[in-house]
Amino acid sequence: MAIESGPIELAQDTHKWLETKGWILAAEPYDCSKLVNILVTAALVPKTPDLKLVALATAFLLDANITDHILDILANTVAVDFLVASNTKHAESTLALKASLAILEGVSTLLGAVASKLVTRPLSLPNMGPSWASVAKAASGLLPPSTNP
Repeated sequence: MAIESGPIELAQDTHKWLETKGWILAAEPYDCSKLVNILVTAALVPKTPDLKLVALATAFLLDANITDHILDILANTVAVDFLVASNTKHAESTLALKASLAILEGVSTLLGAVASKLVTRPLSLPNMGPSWASVAKAASGLLPPSTNP
């Protein structure tokens, strides 16, 4: 299974080699896994049926094993990426909460200072003059008795 210049290394070389051996490849794009299966089949066609079946079964099991291994690696990579993203989000949330806490501590300190000032000196209202109640009471004695209920 070698081309004139050496072993098959590229998918294009594989296509060419198979076509020179009489294999007809459809227009479907073949990935490396499919090409390996075709090459194993092409190599085993002239062999005895028992050897051919054992070799094909072994090739397909190896292919499945490799696929499972790759999927495990991808799953682990995705899981690690998810954990990193989750930890990053958690860290960002923690930093935001710490910043909010610092602001609330400052507000609490200022409120404590204001409260202590209010306790130490009583609140005095400026003299605004007479209120409507005091004016009404003073005016009630000036009205004639017929209008005063």
